[in-house]
Amino acid sequence: MPPSATSPIIPAEALTFLADLAANNSTDWFAAHKARYESDARGPMLRLAESLVPAMAELDPLIVLHPASVVSRIRRDVRFSRDKSPFRSNMWLAFKRRSAEWTGHPAFFMEFGPGMFRHGMGFYSASSKTMAALRALALEQSDDYAEAVERAEAAAYGLVGDEYKRPRVPEGRHPIVQELFRKRNLCMICNAEPDTVVGNAELGAALAHGFAALAPLYRFWLAAAARAVDGARE
Repeated sequence: MPPSATSPIIPAEALTFLADLAANNSTDWFAAHKARYESDARGPMLRLAESLVPAMAELDPLIVLHPASVVSRIRRDVRFSRDKSPFRSNMWLAFKRRSAEWTGHPAFFMEFGPGMFRHGMGFYSASSKTMAALRALALEQSDDYAEAVERAEAAAYGLVGDEYKRPRVPEGRHPIVQELFRKRNLCMICNAEPDTVVGNAELGAALAHGFAALAPLYRFWLAAAARAVDGARE
């Protein structure tokens, strides 16, 4: 089910606020401009996430749907980072299942900020076991897996991910399946100009349509993550 025709709009002021925050990244500045953050950035993102709930529930009823859990926090965790800037200058929403090992499970996302806008589906950091399970699954169901990737590509998503320097690629397999053996991690991303996200009344519908095109591939990647978990328990 797509969002309604009255999908929430991300205002141009959201990008202006994030650009100002990037130039004035301090606790004092943020405290003085917190009302802008709530009205121009966080509020619209929460409403966008809420508008996507019906579509995401259809794709996976186990996905976390509460908008406050879907929309990113603006404050950074700097405990283990050399960059001690207290705030992010970008925002995102991420629909994913609740899991202790969430980095190894696929998620749908949209992210924007000064100079960037992208959306897609993928792993934050797939484990080697998850990638091995996915390669095995793709070898077992090569035609279906290739069809799922091709459907995502037809919707303007492209496969990205860190690659091995010396991959061991099996011969005689579909090129899309072979590509799995080159990758350490996987994500399907569509990049666009940041000004296309603001003032766009069709943004919610466009995201729902894109995420639906990614759904068959999501189910493959989700199954691989489950195989990896089951294998670790044996």
